[in-house]
Amino acid sequence: MAGVYTFLACDLMTNTVLAELPLTGASYESLLNAPGTFSATLPLTGDPKVAAIDPIGSTQPGRTALYIDRDGTLVWGGIIWKRRYISSQNALALAGKDFISYLGRRQVRAEKAYASVDVLAIAADLLNYMQALPSGNIGINVPVVSSGVAASVIMHPWELRNILTEITTLAQAPVGTGFDFSVDVAYVGGVPTKTWVPSFPRRGSGANRTGWVFELPGNIYDYDAPEDAEIMANLVSGAGAGSAETMLLSTQTDTSGWGNATLPGYPILEDTAANKTITDQGVLDAYTRGRIIALQSPAQPFTLNVSPNSDPVFGSYTKGDEARIKIRDNRFPSGLDVFFRIIGTKVQTATKSSPEQVSLVLGPPL
Repeated sequence: MAGVYTFLACDLMTNTVLAELPLTGASYESLLNAPGTFSATLPLTGDPKVAAIDPIGSTQPGRTALYIDRDGTLVWGGIIWKRRYISSQNALALAGKDFISYLGRRQVRAEKAYASVDVLAIAADLLNYMQALPSGNIGINVPVVSSGVAASVIMHPWELRNILTEITTLAQAPVGTGFDFSVDVAYVGGVPTKTWVPSFPRRGSGANRTGWVFELPGNIYDYDAPEDAEIMANLVSGAGAGSAETMLLSTQTDTSGWGNATLPGYPILEDTAANKTITDQGVLDAYTRGRIIALQSPAQPFTLNVSPNSDPVFGSYTKGDEARIKIRDNRFPSGLDVFFRIIGTKVQTATKSSPEQVSLVLGPPL
């Protein structure tokens, strides 16, 4: 049975509910450590609910928040960034990204010096700084949490560092020192709220605790398993602040798969990880290691299309959880039986011609 969806448009700055939007063809995704997206269409005629709202005023890009309710639970929240009128359909095409995307539109315009400060405290300070400026507070609750892992970072106002980039750099440190993050939404006293949720060292539960199993034949009805060695790298050079001989440098290699004239394997495949705002060698090393970890395998994330109503039902698992994947078909004739981590979910709401569809984006387990 498909979930029942409600779409609430709110003023981004005040969180005042503007309208309940009768959207059609809505799809949304939630990702770890990156902004998820949504898209939908708002017909301007043909639905009596449209007559009761101001469809233009309640969907203004850049100043309207959208909360997606599924069966009484908020499953997505973000900002309408784009709107396009489709004259042939007399409808508005809406598109946006979740609240993390706002961090990507803000810069550090003050002197910030962190000397051996907890990485989660640095992230929280940047968020609080962002929202303390006039017209900069979009109401993200920022709890006080700690990781026990310290970093040293100096930010000068003339560098105009991007806040999302800085937090992502801190989060991309190797397993055990980095962290996961998201901006989650929920009802608090019946009011939609948004909260910064950092998770150290990771979000979600291991497969031994979740017990989630997805299999084909079974609750998987389709999957996509792309492989692309063009994006692979086993030698990454990182460049930080400075220029010429004063530039901060880091080199990370993964020689485990290297081959030569007598040993089958991969040739050297190089990539770069440049971030001129990094002034700390340890941070640059971690940033470069994160890049090579992401690129050391030619396999891209699996995407599973699963039944939202079969066990485990949609909503029982969360981003970061690990699951067991079992597939036997022509691609894996001997059978695939591995553990993956759910790093994202994509949902296409039901229409008159198709049921609700759920896709899981998978990454390697930690």
